[in-house]
Amino acid sequence: MGRKPKVPLVIAGMEVPPLFPPGDHRKTITIQQLSELSGIPLGTLRDWVHYGTIPGAFQRKKHTKWLFRREPLEKWWVELIGRHMRTGTY
Repeated sequence: MGRKPKVPLVIAGMEVPPLFPPGDHRKTITIQQLSELSGIPLGTLRDWVHYGTIPGAFQRKKHTKWLFRREPLEKWWVELIGRHMRTGTY
């Protein structure tokens, strides 16, 4: 039983691009990978993590790289892009 393909989400008549490419089934990603997938600069992501803006962020040990859980990250992405599409800001 595989994952169901997700129906493209449409907000304000515009399709929200998926954060993860089709066939990518990783459960967690690093902050560097999130930057590459989203196109958001690494420094901006670090600031957002510091202020608690991105859900699902965690560190395995103190002072190690940030990791992100997929499910909360995908929900956050839809909200972020939806807000951007409606208001033009993040």
